[in-house]
Amino acid sequence: MVWINTAAAITAAWLTAWSMGFPPLAIAMGAVSTALLLANAIAQTVVISQQRAPQFATGSWDVPTTGPAILHGGEIVTPKPIADSIRSGDAYLGSGAGAGGDVVMVMDGRQVGRVVRERNSRFARSIGARSYSMAGAY
Repeated sequence: MVWINTAAAITAAWLTAWSMGFPPLAIAMGAVSTALLLANAIAQTVVISQQRAPQFATGSWDVPTTGPAILHGGEIVTPKPIADSIRSGDAYLGSGAGAGGDVVMVMDGRQVGRVVRERNSRFARSIGARSYSMAGAY
């Protein structure tokens, strides 16, 4: 983006200088403007190239902005809806009997029904069926 803006600025500088109607002065002003704009673009490129992706090795309650980040082995990343549920107290991360952690969510009957219907529908599509029900499975 820096270089696109620089090219546009150089073009605008030359057009402005040329519109003054005195070619030697226009060439000098255009050349000086080009040199200054290129130097600025190079400086901005150096600054941008030295910026590192954020790291959250000690964790973060809330990631401040959308963008790349470095993830370390063993870290957990949760989707926003689960993170929102954890922050509000409707869910928590815990250690269960399994090898991994559990996400425990507090849900009312309507939420449970919606989740079961979505899972059944997804499973049915995966096996080429129109519908799937676990009714009577227990």
